[in-house]
Amino acid sequence: MATYKGIQGYSVQKLSSDPGTLGDVVGQLWYNSGTGKFKVSVLGAATWASGGALNTARQAIGGGGIQTSAIVFGGAIPPNTTAVEEYDGSAWTAATAVPTARTGICGVGQSQSAILAVGGYDAAPTNFYAGNNSWNGTSWTELADINTARKTMGGAGTNTAGMIFGGASAVANTDETEIWNGASWTEVADLNNNRRGEGGCGEVNTAALCAAGEGPVTANDYTEIWNGTSWTEVANLNMARYEAACSGTSTAALIFGGSPPITVNTELWNGTSWTETANLAQARKSAGSTSQSSTLALAVGGMIPPVTALTEEWSGAPVTAKVVTVS
Repeated sequence: MATYKGIQGYSVQKLSSDPGTLGDVVGQLWYNSGTGKFKVSVLGAATWASGGALNTARQAIGGGGIQTSAIVFGGAIPPNTTAVEEYDGSAWTAATAVPTARTGICGVGQSQSAILAVGGYDAAPTNFYAGNNSWNGTSWTELADINTARKTMGGAGTNTAGMIFGGASAVANTDETEIWNGASWTEVADLNNNRRGEGGCGEVNTAALCAAGEGPVTANDYTEIWNGTSWTEVANLNMARYEAACSGTSTAALIFGGSPPITVNTELWNGTSWTETANLAQARKSAGSTSQSSTLALAVGGMIPPVTALTEEWSGAPVTAKVVTVS
């Protein structure tokens, strides 16, 4: 132990039980007097694993929630669908249909029982939708429309304090940002780059991330951070893409899938830069996702092609207490 102290700069702690938050002591050694064993906090490998399949295969889906309590809605089979499904961490169950069949829809909200289904397009590719439907866990309610009808945009925040940005309107790809206060939408500062099919995430409408997208004519690797007032360009992705899915916050995010070509590529954002990490098992674009976490996320459905019902569950670098064998 004297050697350990000389190397590490501190002696081994004697604890009656393992530390409560192992992530705060990664690499540290301690003696658990309750079990009579030396232990060390070890960072495991991040992985994608198979989850329960959707009942309705589709792409360009809206969604949100957490890995064990998620919701997805709308999308294209084709045709466009009103189907809504809820996930319990194991299986998907059909729920009350969203009022209008549409694809390229945006989910805004952090909870399976409190979320907005915003925009999209319906019967024809040129029929862009400005509608905004609120889900309370049981039924959908029509609320105030967005100012610019659009599809395949990014979203962040909650169902009472949310935001949308970018996307494709009937005219062109857009850089417009709108903030939701629970009653109406207000246009605020634009993105630096107009785009559609970007990845968007963030738990609040004062701190969001927008990454990748198509615009004006090709896939890009741009990343922008929203601070509640304006967008700032930060470090680019390693892989340019659009129609990717995103989960997490402005300081800890995960982006996965997208095209072209349709990819398995997954990257992690730490608030400063993007790092390539474990890939999806199935390459796909236009998948649905949860919105809260970069360590526990879902990749739901999407286009392979054809459209798929596959769900993958992301576990980002779990931390465990490993027993140390002393000889």
